[in-house]
Amino acid sequence: MIRLLNIDKRYRKKRRNELHVLKDIDLTLPEQGLIALVGASGSGKTTLLNIMSGMDAADSGTVKIGDVVLDKYCTRVFDLLRSEHIGMVFQNYYLLEDRTVQDNIALTLRMIGIEDQTIIENRTAHVLEAVRMHKYAPRVASQLSGGQQQRVAIARALAKDPAVLLADEPTGNLDSKNTFDIMNILRHIAQTKLVVLVTHERDLANHFADRIIEIEDGRIIDDVEPETSSAYRHTRDTDIYLRDLPVKETLGERITYYGDVALEEDADIRLVHKNGTLYIGIRKQPLKKVVVLDKQSEVHLLDASEADRAESEETVPAVTLKPLEKPKKKRFKNPVYDVATIVRQTLSSLLTAPFGRRIVYLAFFFGAMVVANAVSTLFNVITVDDAEFMTMPKNTLVIEDRDVE
Repeated sequence: MIRLLNIDKRYRKKRRNELHVLKDIDLTLPEQGLIALVGASGSGKTTLLNIMSGMDAADSGTVKIGDVVLDKYCTRVFDLLRSEHIGMVFQNYYLLEDRTVQDNIALTLRMIGIEDQTIIENRTAHVLEAVRMHKYAPRVASQLSGGQQQRVAIARALAKDPAVLLADEPTGNLDSKNTFDIMNILRHIAQTKLVVLVTHERDLANHFADRIIEIEDGRIIDDVEPETSSAYRHTRDTDIYLRDLPVKETLGERITYYGDVALEEDADIRLVHKNGTLYIGIRKQPLKKVVVLDKQSEVHLLDASEADRAESEETVPAVTLKPLEKPKKKRFKNPVYDVATIVRQTLSSLLTAPFGRRIVYLAFFFGAMVVANAVSTLFNVITVDDAEFMTMPKNTLVIEDRDVE
């Protein structure tokens, strides 16, 4: 449960261009359910979400998360709460693009103190299965589509088994079909956890949310439950509706041609399957490219018409998460990255970087060496060893007996 009492927030305080972003916000959120914060850009909904997560500080007011009551902002306490009890999902994913999907999630588990490799592998596989991304575990994050990266980001947030999931415009960069899928994943999660979603799409909130809180000019102006679940229209560019294609020709008992253009009369199509490989020979038919669909493909052939298709959730995964047995707190934690890993990743980034960027890296490297050499020379000038120019210890007193005439 999250309780906000008299939250007030200003930016550029005591200046002529001061912004009063949140004004006396009083809000209580339950232990589970999908709560949507809606409002126009600049209304204060993202600031309110950041205060819930401790990523921003309120100027005044009280924040209560579970049994912890905070009437003053404390970075250390909020960092601990966010690490153990709050999962974050952002619009821009924030994955490590040069690391695999599995590595991105494993890093989160190591950050909360889980070191057993078996536990890490099992938990990673479990959360990826929950968002239907298990087959992409070995793939590098930069090779995924936007919808796939957002699913991985959700899996990463769920890996540590948080009680609260905070999502800031998680579908802002997605098409309507991926938006539909991501929102259904969040709705399933909300059956057992509290999910707080920031969005500017009122239709999205009406269809998926259990409760809608509208913010305008820093104040809560409406707090309601949707009376009915409105329809949310969604299409996906990778769905091909066979019944919408104007041409259909039967080439044999087991082969059917669908297309937006007819086959040429003298078109020659040959299929050859040899040693586990399918060869397609096509002559005298204008084509831009050939794509072979298999189980790994994102393109789906649907024996239906888009206009007649019912808004169905049959393909939506049911997210069922096992609780994570978190390790006992240690006074000193092992580092997430060791020196060998840092050196290996640095060299990998250097070798895979474009030529121009590598030149810049090398210039910085040699520049750092010159600076280090100059600093060491300066210290050698300042720090002088007495033994280099004195013939006797500096505490020695010499008295010479001279005859005075």
